[in-house]
Amino acid sequence: MSRKGMMVVFNGIKNDNRVLKMAAAMRRVYPDFVLIGMKKGRLRDEAPEETFIHGMRCVLFPHRSRTDLVREAGESDLDFAIRKRRYGLQRFREEVSAFTRQFRPSCIHTHDMFMLPVGHDIKRFAEDEGGWPLTWIHDVHEFVAGCSHIDAHIRNAALDFEREMIADADHVITVTEELKDELESTYAFRRPVTVIFNSPAMRPTTPAPMGRLRSMIDVPQAPIAVYAGNVKPMRGIERMIPVLQKMPDLHFVLLTENRGEFVAALKEKASKAGVSGRMHWLPYVAPTQVSRFVAEADLGVIPIENYGNAEMSLPNKLFDYVFAGLPVVSHKLRALTTFFERFSLGQVVDFDNPDLVVEAIEATLASRVDNLERFRKDQDEAIEIYAWEGQEAKLVSLYMRVEGIEGEVANPLQNDEKKAGEIRVLHGLFGSAGQPSILADALNNIDGISARSFSVFPSKYGYRSDIYYPVLNKKPENMLGAFHSVEKKFDVFHLHGWGFFYNNKNTSFPSGYDILLLRASGKKVYVHFRGSEVRIQSEFRKLSPYHYVDDDEDLTISNFPEVEKRKYINFVSAVADGVFVTDPELQSYVPGAKIIERAIDLESWSFVGVRADVERPLVVHAPSRRGVKGTRIILDAVERLRAQGLCFDFRLVEGVSNEEARKVYERADIVIDQLRIGWYGVLAVEAMALGKPVICYIRDDLRHHLGSVPPLAVASPDDVAEVLADLIKDNMRRVDLSYRARRYCEENHDSKKIAEKLFDIYSKPGRCIDTDFVSNVMVSDSRFGIDKSVKIYRKSDNFINFDMVFSYFTRIGQEGFFRATKLAVRRLIYIIKARFYSKYV
Repeated sequence: MSRKGMMVVFNGIKNDNRVLKMAAAMRRVYPDFVLIGMKKGRLRDEAPEETFIHGMRCVLFPHRSRTDLVREAGESDLDFAIRKRRYGLQRFREEVSAFTRQFRPSCIHTHDMFMLPVGHDIKRFAEDEGGWPLTWIHDVHEFVAGCSHIDAHIRNAALDFEREMIADADHVITVTEELKDELESTYAFRRPVTVIFNSPAMRPTTPAPMGRLRSMIDVPQAPIAVYAGNVKPMRGIERMIPVLQKMPDLHFVLLTENRGEFVAALKEKASKAGVSGRMHWLPYVAPTQVSRFVAEADLGVIPIENYGNAEMSLPNKLFDYVFAGLPVVSHKLRALTTFFERFSLGQVVDFDNPDLVVEAIEATLASRVDNLERFRKDQDEAIEIYAWEGQEAKLVSLYMRVEGIEGEVANPLQNDEKKAGEIRVLHGLFGSAGQPSILADALNNIDGISARSFSVFPSKYGYRSDIYYPVLNKKPENMLGAFHSVEKKFDVFHLHGWGFFYNNKNTSFPSGYDILLLRASGKKVYVHFRGSEVRIQSEFRKLSPYHYVDDDEDLTISNFPEVEKRKYINFVSAVADGVFVTDPELQSYVPGAKIIERAIDLESWSFVGVRADVERPLVVHAPSRRGVKGTRIILDAVERLRAQGLCFDFRLVEGVSNEEARKVYERADIVIDQLRIGWYGVLAVEAMALGKPVICYIRDDLRHHLGSVPPLAVASPDDVAEVLADLIKDNMRRVDLSYRARRYCEENHDSKKIAEKLFDIYSKPGRCIDTDFVSNVMVSDSRFGIDKSVKIYRKSDNFINFDMVFSYFTRIGQEGFFRATKLAVRRLIYIIKARFYSKYV
């Protein structure tokens, strides 16, 4: 069953920042994803609305209000309204459940108190009637028993749902440690509750607001307290009015979208108190931009009143203030008190006493100045713990565990300790037939090396990685997050196939610029080409009589245009510290590349061999791409031999994990690799390690690389039937090939030997970037003029430390290694930044 994810919330989605952030995280793991929400619907037969929100597929089901309901005798307005609400909730529940039974997700994530019945219904149906494996995750936003701000009837109904259903969820998520403790002390869950704080990201995803807070209210110097969020009863905003009366220099900014009677009454109260001129009302900004917008204030306030749910919450505004570098003064509530006991970022006070609030504000402002170093230290620690990048990593990790994918999820803000003299190496970024993880594991056996494998897609063949940063696709705006998650944590980047920014059909900007940025940041980068991305069509046609250039069954040719391959090879060769290929066949297309052979862990892939007394040999073929491997030719040969009455079994292995495929290989007597490329691949290496005779096409001009007695049976599309027939009939030849294949693997493909070779390469000085070539590439790319690029650069957000990059280039230039002038280098950096962020961010 494919990975299909579904998230359900009982609101209109667009203004629910927590749900939107979580949906974006879920979508990274589940390629087939839908977000379910609610829209107002007046008609009983109104259809659901399909739309896209932030690029995510959404289905909005009507919250159907029943117009034909009649008030019962003695029924109050409140009871009648609740009955209508329950009708709408029940209809929503039924329609979402019906949709889910058609969609059949492997994971459903429901939100808040009223979606418990939806998750419960779907989970029960999937287990009892539907017959499909489903994991149910439920997110508890609020302490329901403490929601005194909502009607008691509604609160009691939600409590009934919670008591009856929540323990049946496979995983429960909530928003604070305090609420987690309360839930775990009340219910018997299957697993511990996971806390995902509702915090902002440190890397905003939308442009900064055009205005600045101080200039918008025309207060250049006086102290400013800021409040961001809802202005409603129980939020305590009116308690700031006497504080303003007692602090005549203090200005109070409210960042809110709220209007109406309550806000009007609050403004009237401020006017009568004589403080309305220092009480500034500004429209709310995008949730991802609050921290940056309020950063010019002097402190943030949280005057919320005491009630059960507030006691257990860490409001969004707390994180907005802290991430902006503002100290905070908050009303004394349980979770907030615990927070400020841990971090010296503010204090709690009784907001019912304005004199105490004034003292707290004055002390907080003074403390920030006097203890700035301590404040910054605690701020950095809080950001690393609470920022959304870390929360998202925990959430994505949960989704991946649900799908049986084990491995760490990269957190861009987490800094790993580096040991003195240690070389930290990253192997990635894609499955590459398990080669990144095999090499990383082997390198870790060498003193002075710390290697990790990294992947942006879980492998469809089950190859594992140490670290994941799942992305929806390879578009630069998605890969940027993957790049940031590891860019500072490793010294050597060994990229298999291609890097973070790569478009196989258009290798102009930004393809390859990740390599340039890593090099400019002092990292070593090696690109390890593995196949179709560098197999030049015109050369392939000349070198292999059995090429697939003209019958592009797998779209391998059309997906990798020749002109783009050449451009990328040239760019990488000018920028990377080294270029590798896996075998002599690929070296034909990248002549300057060094061969680093395919690797295998021979301790894991121990010798199995073949038996000489087998009456019906098992022949196995396992193509990853049928056209490239010549599968049709192999199937025709198998049918011809069967028609001739030859006694053997045949197994075509496709669409299974490497672990499952290996079980078949271990029982095989003959393994057929490929017949069109001209060299053997990972399948042949795995089979030879097991001691299995392999049939493969080797180009005539490359056979000398195998020695005088090849470790495999060489065949071509012209004679594969004859070669296979001979091996089926000749038991002793199979046995002989079995031992020769294993010895060959031990000599040429042992991951430990290859790791030693790589360690030697990594330890040597890297080579210089060909800045003349790179500058010419950028100047020739006319999509952005230099003047425009510089203007865009000055307006851009400094996500990548381009000052550091520029310093690196100029330092190298001063040392005489680069011929480029400082001006040329500065122009180079401006253009990189301007092009990337104007186009993709």
